[in-house]
Amino acid sequence: MNTQCPSCLSCGMPLEDKKDSKLGTDGKLYCVYCLRPDGSVKSYEEILEGCVCHLQQSQGLDPASAHDIADKMLKSLPFWTNMLREDK
Repeated sequence: MNTQCPSCLSCGMPLEDKKDSKLGTDGKLYCVYCLRPDGSVKSYEEILEGCVCHLQQSQGLDPASAHDIADKMLKSLPFWTNMLREDK
């Protein structure tokens, strides 16, 4: 039995509750914070900004530290690894 909690493909947020998750236009699972109303995934910059704000509020980090941590974390996710590679 798989007991691992699914997580958002674009930010890594645990999707423990159904109200936290949505299907994107690509049919994949994302959190409610990473999708636009039309079901498309927000840009890297938009999601990065949200993650930075979350880290500052929840962890009390300064803006520069929160930015560095969020940037490294997002770039480690397969979704962004693939998307950022395609943009080049």
